[in-house]
Amino acid sequence: MLRKCQFTKLTIAFLGLSVLMLGMGLTAGCRKGPDRLVLGIVAPSSPANPGGLPREQSEELSQAIADALATGTRIEVFPFSTAAELIRALGAGHADIAICSAYTYVATHDASGAQVLFKTIIRGRDGTWSDIVALATGGPRSLEQLKGKTIGFSDPASPWGYLFPAAYLAENGVLTPEDLGRAVFLGDEQAALRAVLEGRLVATACSGEALALLTQSVPDAGALLAVIASTPPVPGTTVVVRAGLDSDLVDKIKLAIATAVSGGDGRKAWRAITGTDGVVEATDSDYEVIRKMVATLGLDIAVLAEQ
Repeated sequence: MLRKCQFTKLTIAFLGLSVLMLGMGLTAGCRKGPDRLVLGIVAPSSPANPGGLPREQSEELSQAIADALATGTRIEVFPFSTAAELIRALGAGHADIAICSAYTYVATHDASGAQVLFKTIIRGRDGTWSDIVALATGGPRSLEQLKGKTIGFSDPASPWGYLFPAAYLAENGVLTPEDLGRAVFLGDEQAALRAVLEGRLVATACSGEALALLTQSVPDAGALLAVIASTPPVPGTTVVVRAGLDSDLVDKIKLAIATAVSGGDGRKAWRAITGTDGVVEATDSDYEVIRKMVATLGLDIAVLAEQ
């Protein structure tokens, strides 16, 4: 009964998406080719904004990319309600470009060969990492010294407070599957850091900015706590193109997006839509850290993409 219910929901969702695309002329048989490119983005709707995207900014961004493309090709921004819909659309050729999460990129690449163009920049960084933090005095100084110790995490669904650091520690032989099964969760990163300060935990994992945030309420935290290891950086919002696009067109799209988001209305629109400051070129190897995490923890990338 459960499987039947799930299948029905997925079927209804897919049919609904197909109807929307048919209305916009986006079905495979209706596509005109290079005169129009569809840029898909996952945009949760709200009663005040049913489309899920700021309309004015969407139009500004699409026009800026079209202008930079300089080929007469229109860019149409299409808001998808879920990552699963966007993944299917890229695979079927209903969407040509996508602004999506790193998880969604990996799922789409593995499913249909989507190609990554850019990863985004926030505050000058093109990725987020996790720190392993312990007491500066009397605490462990290396990963080797963490073996067999109680390590705390924030939340089991947190990428930076659990998923990536847990996988990193497991890959480095610090945590065994049994240790992961007995993981201690404190609810949030600040609570986990305070537990280390108070001696209730030997170490904790947190995002790379969490310790600096703690110093706002505990000024001497920076002196009392020390980072003993950091995970590799993980890309955030990602720009991809579907498989099958002509390579010359992909190069033009790449240059057009980089130009559009570098200044003017395009940059303002990009910030409003993505919350990021710009883009930098990316390669598929930048996302190996995600594949390793998924394999180490035995997770489903398609499920992660929906979070």
